[in-house]
Amino acid sequence: MSHLDRYYRLWRTHVLQQGGVKKFWTTIGRLNEARLKDPNDLLKGYFLDFSLDAQYPGPFDPQGVPMIDYGGAVGVQYNPWAVGHFALAVFHKFLQTGDPRYHSWFLTLADWFVTSRQLHPPNIIVWAYNFAYPPMLKAPWFSALAQSVAISVLLRSYLWTGNSKYLETAQGAFQAFTLDISEGGVSVRDSNNYLFFEETIPVRIYHILNGFISSLWGIYEYHVVTQDHQARMLFEEGLRSLEYYLPQYDIGWTSLYSLYHLNSGSRLKDVASPFYHEFHVKQLDVLYRLSGCVLFAEYRQRWESYLHSPLWRARTLAAKAVFKLVHY
Repeated sequence: MSHLDRYYRLWRTHVLQQGGVKKFWTTIGRLNEARLKDPNDLLKGYFLDFSLDAQYPGPFDPQGVPMIDYGGAVGVQYNPWAVGHFALAVFHKFLQTGDPRYHSWFLTLADWFVTSRQLHPPNIIVWAYNFAYPPMLKAPWFSALAQSVAISVLLRSYLWTGNSKYLETAQGAFQAFTLDISEGGVSVRDSNNYLFFEETIPVRIYHILNGFISSLWGIYEYHVVTQDHQARMLFEEGLRSLEYYLPQYDIGWTSLYSLYHLNSGSRLKDVASPFYHEFHVKQLDVLYRLSGCVLFAEYRQRWESYLHSPLWRARTLAAKAVFKLVHY
């Protein structure tokens, strides 16, 4: 039954386009030039404008907090990353329209992060995914990506209102980045002491690329607001790690979603879907403009060139489908 449920969820999400994160996250986002020209001003928006995702039709809870319908045995669940992503989309809708309803809605979503926070040993704040997602994830699980986007939402709420509850929650959430997974945090170091922030914890170390880059954005914003020296050090160390790892995500015709094959012994590589490959291109553009690191610009151009191959999309979709059927 568990196998049938898994294949049903894959079919429902990827073929029927019903439910799941794919129904919620529909756009790779537009570069927010106003923010990139002034990267220290969080109130000019997020690095990417996801405002189109503010049109998400639901489901929502009674307070207006988005939920994800995964279908099957997983059902309708809160996804902490999704709440943060939607909040940033709503934030951009307010910047575009000035409609006070979006302002109020954004603060409601920020309050969800305050009220649903959990104190996790040793004295850090996390947002747990309180549902299993077979076959890989067992409840509860945690995510550096969720920590990052929550911090970005909370910092904007603090700047808007001056209410210390948002800053205090962000401070507790940031501490997760300072600790190894074995200590209750979201970071891990390899044998060469390169640092990585993991998107899915606790499972085998997969090194999901988009989650790592997005985690760096939350750390960057935390440093901007707090001037925390440790945040600046973690951001710079993360950039160095990405310089080291990035070539391993390039397979000559597309990028990888994760380095699953290196730690699992699988012969199959976790190829990024067309959506995530294009998202990688946007992410590297942002990182280059934040850091000035030429390597990020070089890989952005290389990965963008893959998009021009007439066979790229079909080859990518086929490789991803086989990987999901075998491992998901």
